[in-house]
Amino acid sequence: MAGPGDAIAVGPAGRGRLQAAHAGREQVIGELKAAFVRSRLTENEFDARLGQVYTPRTYAEMLT
Repeated sequence: MAGPGDAIAVGPAGRGRLQAAHAGREQVIGELKAAFVRSRLTENEFDARLGQVYTPRTYAEMLT
């Protein structure tokens, strides 16, 4: 039985409509941090994208 914060295995097309959970946001933050450490994002880009992680309600909105 799935509980709060548990991920549901769905294909990439279906995941975009799912509500973004805390665990999903933390995963995106981890990916942003990794990109910043590898110099793939500037500090300004990192800060801007980090701020965007908390605004969207679905995964599709978070990944755009």
